[in-house]
Amino acid sequence: MFASGEYLRSQGQYRDAVARFEAAVQHCKKKESNKALAIIDTLVRDHRIWLQQNGKYAIATVRGEPITPYQFSKPEPFRNGVAIYSGYIGEPKVEKYFLVDKTGKTLTPAGYDAIIPVEGGGYYLKNSDLHSFIAGSDKTPERWTSNSQPYPLPLSELDSNGLLRQFSATQKNGKEAAKVPGLLQTNKNGMFVDESGKPFVIPMSIYGDVYEFNDGMAQVSKKGKWGYMNAEGKVVVPMIYDVTQAFSNGFGRINQGQKWGLVNARGEVIVAPVYEKLDDFSEGRAVMRKDGKMGYIDTTGSEVIPAIYSYASFFSEGLAVVRRGGKYIVIDKAGTELIQTEYQEISFFKNGMARVWKGEKMGFIDKNFVEIVEPVYDQITGFIEGRAFAKKDNQWVILDNKGKVLRKLQKSYTRIFPFQDGLTANFKGNLMQFRINNLSGLINTNGEEVVKPYYDYIESIAICNRIVVTKNGKQGLIDPAGKEVLAPTYSHIDYFHEGLAYVSVSEDLQRVACIDTNGIQVFEVPQKCFGQDFKEGFAWMSRFLEVSTYYGAIDATGKFIVPPVAHSYVRCGKGQYLLLIEGKKGLFYVDEKTHIPPIYDEIAHPHAAWVMVKTKGKWGWTDHRGHEIIPCRYDAITPFNEEDRATVMQFGMQFQINRKGEMIFWN
Repeated sequence: MFASGEYLRSQGQYRDAVARFEAAVQHCKKKESNKALAIIDTLVRDHRIWLQQNGKYAIATVRGEPITPYQFSKPEPFRNGVAIYSGYIGEPKVEKYFLVDKTGKTLTPAGYDAIIPVEGGGYYLKNSDLHSFIAGSDKTPERWTSNSQPYPLPLSELDSNGLLRQFSATQKNGKEAAKVPGLLQTNKNGMFVDESGKPFVIPMSIYGDVYEFNDGMAQVSKKGKWGYMNAEGKVVVPMIYDVTQAFSNGFGRINQGQKWGLVNARGEVIVAPVYEKLDDFSEGRAVMRKDGKMGYIDTTGSEVIPAIYSYASFFSEGLAVVRRGGKYIVIDKAGTELIQTEYQEISFFKNGMARVWKGEKMGFIDKNFVEIVEPVYDQITGFIEGRAFAKKDNQWVILDNKGKVLRKLQKSYTRIFPFQDGLTANFKGNLMQFRINNLSGLINTNGEEVVKPYYDYIESIAICNRIVVTKNGKQGLIDPAGKEVLAPTYSHIDYFHEGLAYVSVSEDLQRVACIDTNGIQVFEVPQKCFGQDFKEGFAWMSRFLEVSTYYGAIDATGKFIVPPVAHSYVRCGKGQYLLLIEGKKGLFYVDEKTHIPPIYDEIAHPHAAWVMVKTKGKWGWTDHRGHEIIPCRYDAITPFNEEDRATVMQFGMQFQINRKGEMIFWN
């Protein structure tokens, strides 16, 4: 708490800093507590912030206590106890800029057409085409100089008695002040552009759909056409395709005119859309179909196995199954036909075995194509720990991986089956489900009933080592060993995601809570809210208010890390989402659990520590927490360069600023 307060103070976020220091007073040891108290006193005494109400601003302490009426317009942050604000005076009304101290006293009652903070504490002034400079807020201009150039005057043309040059030397520590940069050109939108006409700042685009990232790439659409976006949010495969599929093994499948092709993560077309079918790669080979026949391509797009088969499976353990002339054939990756079989069907190889069908009977062969389990069984499970359950003539038996019958089961089970693959990568059990007399239980590979036939239903998918069970209309949880973790209590339990699952607390399903894998309730979902699955450490939460839906994000404790203020959201890069509402944009940073509220017209450079934002036609900078570091006051900006300088356009002039938003004076 103390350290975070120090950080916020260093960033000029005094109100948030005070809140952290006040927490440190309550929870830290006496030494840090006393230090925090002293810092709070200093912040309250020396610094001021602005509070807004009905479009007007008041000066307040860093505790949020107003010390002036709400009477100021368009104020900028306080700097050395002084702030700039604007107002309209005279007839007709003309906008002027003023300096105000922390007590609310206006230091420049006549006002100026422009006031620009200058590096070192001074201010550059402008009235019509007359320009001047003051070294401090308590000074008055000694000399006004005419200037019709689109950049500020150099120090030498503003200095009348050497005082300004002395000021500059003092602030620069003897170094020569920065020279005016070469003027940048602007495009028709008023944005700075380089010599080729490319804008220095490109606002973020809003796309129709952006799917989840796979292999560092996400499918992205606009106006019904699809392409791919990389993790930085750059569209590297143009949105010109009718359909795309998720990236897998470094490639994405594209469809144009009902033909399939292939692109890589660099956006290069490896295979033009020419195939009727094209699958994902498996072991360096992908199934394709051309002129109604199937074959294989490699990762260069070369057809390495010709399209001569009516069926082709993916490669697994170096082998694939194809069909030609009604016969199933096993081939290797070179396309060599190793054996032609008489089976009606062959599955893919797994753990050195493949399931085979002869008529309606099932068995297994090994990679030498020897029948290790003769195809005489009506049902047969996959192997777990070298054992499988098989049924023949209503008799269930346990087989070893040589096909030997180890045990005959006494009961006439309706069905024995394993938990589904895919979502069970972290399921460590050696159990299978069984059904008998319309009840479900669990059986181990020795044929022992670990869970007696008690439950009405057991889910066939195990996630996070938890299985949902149902009894008398209520749902609970068991673990892979069959131990009941949570007695059937809830009307409904959803699947677990990142160790959390939603449950229905009330019969009418109106009350929803979230439980952990121990069945302990972590939080209850607020009324009129709906939570989505947890991914990347957060979950989207929608709130229904009157006729509108607002989206926010919660962490694993149920706390809102993004308040429900957006009408929609869309991915804009790996771990980043645009927040959208009524034409305004914000950003959510997943890893940091921070956000920029959706109050800006444009956002650019979202990966930078300082994000460029635009509102009411003006550009500025904010951090990932939404704190405006440099106010939105510029007509055009560039990113900060390696010397921590950015070029800006303000009041019709082009100049450079430092990271405090101060003009860099030049000689």
